[in-house]
Amino acid sequence: MKTNKIFKTVLPFIILVVLSGGIYFLWPKDIKPPTLNDKNSSDGDYPLTAADLKDVDKLEVKNIHGNFRLEKINGTWFLTSPIKSVASQRRLNAMLLKLSGIRYSMMISDSPKTFRTYKVDDKNALRLKIFSKGKMKKTIYIGKSRKFSLIRQKSSNSVWQLKGAIRQVFVLDSIGWIEPRVAEGKYKDVKTFSIFRNEKQLYEFSRGPKGDWKVLKGDVPEDFTSDNIRHGVMDFLNLKIQRINNDVNGKEKYFKSGRVKAVLTMNSGKTFQFISGDTIGQYINIEIPEVTWLGEIFARNVRNTLILDKYDLMNGVMWQGNKDDINEISGSCRGFEFKMSRKDPKSGFKYVKGNISFSPSPAKMKSYTKNLAAKGFHVEKIIEHNDDIYSNSGLSPESDFIEIKKFNGERTRCQFGKEIQGDMKGYFWTWTQCEGKEKLLFKIEREVLYRICPDKKSISADFVDPETIPKMKLDKGAVPGKIRKPFPDIKVKFGKKTGY
Repeated sequence: MKTNKIFKTVLPFIILVVLSGGIYFLWPKDIKPPTLNDKNSSDGDYPLTAADLKDVDKLEVKNIHGNFRLEKINGTWFLTSPIKSVASQRRLNAMLLKLSGIRYSMMISDSPKTFRTYKVDDKNALRLKIFSKGKMKKTIYIGKSRKFSLIRQKSSNSVWQLKGAIRQVFVLDSIGWIEPRVAEGKYKDVKTFSIFRNEKQLYEFSRGPKGDWKVLKGDVPEDFTSDNIRHGVMDFLNLKIQRINNDVNGKEKYFKSGRVKAVLTMNSGKTFQFISGDTIGQYINIEIPEVTWLGEIFARNVRNTLILDKYDLMNGVMWQGNKDDINEISGSCRGFEFKMSRKDPKSGFKYVKGNISFSPSPAKMKSYTKNLAAKGFHVEKIIEHNDDIYSNSGLSPESDFIEIKKFNGERTRCQFGKEIQGDMKGYFWTWTQCEGKEKLLFKIEREVLYRICPDKKSISADFVDPETIPKMKLDKGAVPGKIRKPFPDIKVKFGKKTGY
């Protein structure tokens, strides 16, 4: 027995020694790990180096989107072809920094037969021409690129592999090269904000040292709120061009409804402006100084900035307060009639009456009241009451409505009429009128309406059928296709007493 134990212990070590010896003596001695091409690495004949990018003032890029020319004039980069615009300085500087810091792995080929395969030929490559002081310094072809890049200088057959991907950085269309922001600066640095329609000034607002806004020119409503001005200015500062409309000769057809100009003046004296035209689909065309093309901006992003009348300065929030202020909610919403109330802010809402009995869900009602408190009941557009519009609005005593009562007795009641097309494709408004504000008509967005005037599913607790058999938990001890032992916890050792 002792001999067997010693043999079992020593045997693994014997096998390990034999295998190690076999690997050492049998492994081919002429195989070496891959290294850089010594000839090319020693003479430093790389396609592009940081020295080539010194004093660069012009770039010409050819990619799948077309040909683009960028020029540095008085320290600022401009896109000069196919359109003219200030280029994104941050993007251009980041590109040049990335190029100057490229690291080469190895030269993988010097055969022209491989150019097409590696996409470093003139037809398939991303071509980059580099200029300095009016002279072209180099033409570079950038090929296949995912986790690495292949690069070749036009005058050389050597194809080099780079560490990292750089081709994608240059695959941009016109909108990718330009500076997309309409204005630069911070909200605290804004001095004045003005609105013109067809060259006639409608409004001028001035921002005070404490951030309060004053109306220097224009009609102001009784229910004036400076929040609308603040939102308009902040949206102006955040505007970005999303598409380019290069229909230079057909500009006028995008301004059939007139021209609305918005102007921001900063404390430094610098001004920013744009002229808005018609909304087509979901985009609005804008004209920007010093460029011939039109920018296209998502219409929603510019709506708050275009303050055209006193109603755009009115408070569009129909209910204000804290969620704990709500005592009773009733309504008629798309065929669902209901009324529910609670005794105090800490109590849950209870069903009072309706055309369908239900039990209010505490979680859903908490979300509903929280949305109200966050000014969720707001309208998109306010207009003066007009008999012709009202007669076609679908509003009547039988219209859908929502009524919200507070514990202090205050009540808000609004009715909802016909749904109409919104200000842009894919958005819909509903005519709305609220008690105490009969001189005005409101347009509320469908999404807001459905949250404020809910259906049964939106506020009721999920119904559980008492006869439904509850789902059984999976018995982890049972394995499909195998039979469990009747007493898995009892271990029986045959030949010994177990007590059973």
